[in-house]
Amino acid sequence: MRPLFDRHGPILNPTDLDYDGWLDLLLEAGMNVLGLHTDYPTLKAWMQSRDGEAWCNRLAKARIDLEFAIHFTPSFLSEGLFRKHPDWFPVDICGTRYWEGANPCTSSEALLDYFREKASESARTLPSTTHRYHLWAADNRPWCNCKACAPFSPSENNLRLMHVMLEGLRSVDPKAELSYLAYLESLPQPVKVKPAKGIYLEFAPYRRNHRMPLADPGCRANADQMTALRGLLTVFPAAQARVLDYWLDISLFSAYRKDRPPVEVIPAPGIVKSDAETYAALGIREVTTFACWMNTAYFRSYPQARNRFVRFSRATRK
Repeated sequence: MRPLFDRHGPILNPTDLDYDGWLDLLLEAGMNVLGLHTDYPTLKAWMQSRDGEAWCNRLAKARIDLEFAIHFTPSFLSEGLFRKHPDWFPVDICGTRYWEGANPCTSSEALLDYFREKASESARTLPSTTHRYHLWAADNRPWCNCKACAPFSPSENNLRLMHVMLEGLRSVDPKAELSYLAYLESLPQPVKVKPAKGIYLEFAPYRRNHRMPLADPGCRANADQMTALRGLLTVFPAAQARVLDYWLDISLFSAYRKDRPPVEVIPAPGIVKSDAETYAALGIREVTTFACWMNTAYFRSYPQARNRFVRFSRATRK
């Protein structure tokens, strides 16, 4: 069997690496990239720890790339910063600026300078071995509604911020590329703002029906996701695009509830195979999946999880 994709791997939380079988499992599954996902301060601390150093060395020896996926804007927009620079923060539909979980006002030049510098800091602190970076906006939060920002859609305001962050990344890593996360409010294709060279599509079909193939025309939710994806591919080149799906996302299927045992996730090989072939037919060459909370406790609770992980990976091959 040959891979359908040039890059393929899971996105985990750093705490999931308490399972000491992960490296062997990635190799057995034929995966070649690992992504770590949490907030910026936690990832920075992990990278500077002994565990982080050890994992970087182990992955490098195994020729598995390491990337970091961060909802970046909330890490740097605090209440204290709001008191100093309220004009950096979004205006709601009532005309009031606010800070809680906010995405910034992308019409503030000072704010853009601030995020340009924070992006360069992240490239120094969390270098990607693929030169692909994932600095995402706040999770499912609105964008600024001031007079200057309001003419732009959430997708377009997102891109306006990404352009300056790409500049910051490239001041440290000249080969840097930055993902445009097409997800929830940023799923519609941008129209008024075009992606700069180096901004690539990362399609995350969060609102799909996970019990049916994405290309199933009888499923309205999945048909909507496919329509959005086709529209996005008229703006972003498919050859540089990546899919971030949810086939193995324990956290999602457990409703993000840590106060009870995680749900056992059993990916259907037929659905995974169909999805993989759909993405490949569109010219997409990279696919990852969230697999957050797949840790030692999960593998102990569900002894078949390891074999299912390998079968999942094989379903993405031809």
